[in-house]
Amino acid sequence: METILNHEQLPRRARRSRNALKVSLAVGCASLLAACGSGASSSATSGQSKAIAGSHHHSSITITEEDWYGVPGPANIGAQYLIDFFKNYSKKHPGVKIVRKAPPGSGYFSLVLSQASAGNLPDLLMIDNPDVPTLASTGTILPLKKLGSINTSGINPANLKETTYNGSLYCMPMYTNTIAIFYNKKMFAKAGITTPPRTWAQLLADGKKLTTPKVYGFLYQTGGGNGGPGTWQSDPFIWSNGGSRRHIDATPAVQAISFLRELVKDGVSPTAVVNWTQQQTIEEFEAGKAAMVENGLWNIPNMQASYKSLDWGTFQIPTRLASQHAITPFGGETWCVPTTNTAHEKAAFKILQAMAAGTNIVQIAKGIDDVPTRESSWKLSPWNEPVYAAFLAELKNARARTEYYTTDETQVSTIVGSAIESAVIGKESVIAALRGAQAQISKLKVGG
Repeated sequence: METILNHEQLPRRARRSRNALKVSLAVGCASLLAACGSGASSSATSGQSKAIAGSHHHSSITITEEDWYGVPGPANIGAQYLIDFFKNYSKKHPGVKIVRKAPPGSGYFSLVLSQASAGNLPDLLMIDNPDVPTLASTGTILPLKKLGSINTSGINPANLKETTYNGSLYCMPMYTNTIAIFYNKKMFAKAGITTPPRTWAQLLADGKKLTTPKVYGFLYQTGGGNGGPGTWQSDPFIWSNGGSRRHIDATPAVQAISFLRELVKDGVSPTAVVNWTQQQTIEEFEAGKAAMVENGLWNIPNMQASYKSLDWGTFQIPTRLASQHAITPFGGETWCVPTTNTAHEKAAFKILQAMAAGTNIVQIAKGIDDVPTRESSWKLSPWNEPVYAAFLAELKNARARTEYYTTDETQVSTIVGSAIESAVIGKESVIAALRGAQAQISKLKVGG
């Protein structure tokens, strides 16, 4: 058994509690041929299966798995679940060894692209959901239907859409997340606010009431989740108003960014929103320095366990009009099978099938501090608790960030994110900043 692990901490838009996943494990699959070539015949495969069934002394196949989840820690029970899962799988299916690689999250996707270019891809790969179209369009990963059938019954249709490219499902979305608003109930009561805001106007008005010299009324951050240009936390305001990055200088987007600008201009939100990460904003909230904060559901378990004296709740991201509904971006990672060779592809797919079967999705999601993609599981604990309700409602209408831009999504997010940052702090007018962004993204491909 072997683990190749890099201990660098991952900066990411997703959950802060993922400090973990050091795996040293062996996983077996008795029905597969221990070979590296893609030309193995079906009769040879059958013969190998019989040999494995009749003896403990058999050749094996080594499968490489790669993810960015990092080193193990007490906050990540998902890591231990995966370790135990693969160990149990190994006992039932001797014959396949898994070597886990855990490179750092910073530069992770660039590493994957380099591996593809060098013909050195892992056999089972975890990727961030916006990266699916890039890898699918280049043939780096395989459509799952080419490998067999996998259980997608009951999975939130919006999640399946995010991992579908040109009509084919390329990755398995087993767990997911999104963003909503956390609020301090005691601060609301003190300010005489009885219900969370539903519209932008109400959010601004309530934010002004809640803002004090020591407390921010509302915290969000304009970056992509980790600081730096991006649209992760701005997308809901644009999308819910009928806008998109495809027409970022159109009225719906201009209205949305003008509102975010107004929050800063009126002192409800600090100019630091252009520099802070999601972790910093939730920490301000936990410390009682913010009345409301836009952040992700992955924070819930930690807040319940570590901030028991904090009286808080959640609500959906407000919209410009009460008749509109919140449209938020999907977070969370997905699992796929890269193009390697027949034997390795089949072996990796069988492992993926097992991961996606039965209650395994529930256990993995619980450990990762996410929500299972299978909707029937939302009735289970902890997701049936009131604090999850806002997030679950949003997941029904959530959108992949690659809906309009596929292979250029990262570039678009950076371009638009930079424009939003400039507009929010008043460096440029909103319309000038967004027109500049539109001029750049109009040169890129439009897909999906």
